[in-house]
Amino acid sequence: MNSSNRRVALVLIPLIGATANIALAQCGSWRRVTKPPLAQAPVSSSLVVNAPALAARLKEDNTVVIQTGQNREAYEKGHIPGARFIAPHAFVVERGGLETELPSVDALQENLESLGISDDTPIVIAGDPLWAARLFFTLDYMGHGNHAAILDGGVEGWAEAGFPISTTTPIVSKGHLTVRPNPAVVAHTEDIVAQRENGTIQLLDARTEEEFDGRRSGRGITRAGHIPGAVLLNWTEVLTDTGHFKDRDSLAHIFEAAGVQEDRELVSYCRVGHRASMLYFIARWLGRPVRLYDGSYQAWSQGSTHPIATEKPSRVPDGR
Repeated sequence: MNSSNRRVALVLIPLIGATANIALAQCGSWRRVTKPPLAQAPVSSSLVVNAPALAARLKEDNTVVIQTGQNREAYEKGHIPGARFIAPHAFVVERGGLETELPSVDALQENLESLGISDDTPIVIAGDPLWAARLFFTLDYMGHGNHAAILDGGVEGWAEAGFPISTTTPIVSKGHLTVRPNPAVVAHTEDIVAQRENGTIQLLDARTEEEFDGRRSGRGITRAGHIPGAVLLNWTEVLTDTGHFKDRDSLAHIFEAAGVQEDRELVSYCRVGHRASMLYFIARWLGRPVRLYDGSYQAWSQGSTHPIATEKPSRVPDGR
């Protein structure tokens, strides 16, 4: 299943429900789908909600919707009412030849505040699932991840459930966001070198089987293969064919079947730290301690003394 067909949105739920200083201007129009909402009861957990639960929340507080993706086209065609757009370059940068790295805290704070985000602002992130997951990780790093949840089914699921879609572009007042960086959620190459062999971490490779066993490399990879000791868990396994999350019991089984052990801290990686963001989020949803190796295999392969492996996985994930 192509990642462009995945629909995921993230909901960040603050600890305080004060009213945000947000001014909206009507610059477009609303449209409501003609079919009635699906017979679906509101469902929510600390990290995942469905469309009815989000609709109820939008009526109750000052939730802000943020949509992300490679361009504004999908957003301009229609979005959840009041949504603001953020491009990936606002929360990832290229640094030292590595493609997908965290920007400075100051830059992240400025970009988030420009969306009208303050300490007490509930947020909904909608759009491409992998960029949404990467933004979730970024907010976790910024100290706001404990307020996050995923809107199952994304913008398309929202519309299919009969809720309104808008082409209105909101104008927002700048927010005031207190950031509390949490570098503990980020793994670096030196961490992997130090902890890989002592049994304290378990590496999750979110890529394809062909990348894992070295048959395929990818841009910036100098030596194909994987980090020794890693288990393969293709990120696409966590979603159904309709782009919804599999239930938590199924996800826990997928982790177990891939060889993920209960007593290890998890470290997810992929080529550049993009696809790994999805496994990072799922591990958080399952209540597992997890970090994301931001440099990922691109950084690892460029270290001439770092060992690599090319054996096939003991279990082939059900990747699509």
